[in-house]
Amino acid sequence: MKRILSAVVAVVALSFAAVASADPAREGAKGHKEHDGKAFPMKAETFQAREAAHEAKWKGRFETKIQKLPADKAKIVRERMQARLGKVHAKVAEVTKDGTVTKEEAAEVRKASHGEKHNKKR
Repeated sequence: MKRILSAVVAVVALSFAAVASADPAREGAKGHKEHDGKAFPMKAETFQAREAAHEAKWKGRFETKIQKLPADKAKIVRERMQARLGKVHAKVAEVTKDGTVTKEEAAEVRKASHGEKHNKKR
């Protein structure tokens, strides 16, 4: 019985030690870990590369979903997508003009990519 009790105490003590040894230097202001290099202000080249990767990933998911639609509807949806991407590209060009991108400028790009309908309260 003493062995079981001592084993349980040891496990509990080790689990508390593991929790206490979490690296607080890697955590952000809200307690979240840093996301892979999303530090602002960011260089314009880095931001453009991240946006291009995001766009490629989004297009891939989008095309798999749009294949289920009839051809005429798919054409309309693709035209809307291109219009939205045109707005995003224009906003990215605008915010990267000075060589750096701030967090506020990145938020503007995100707002352009999500459109006005997404941001309205219901």
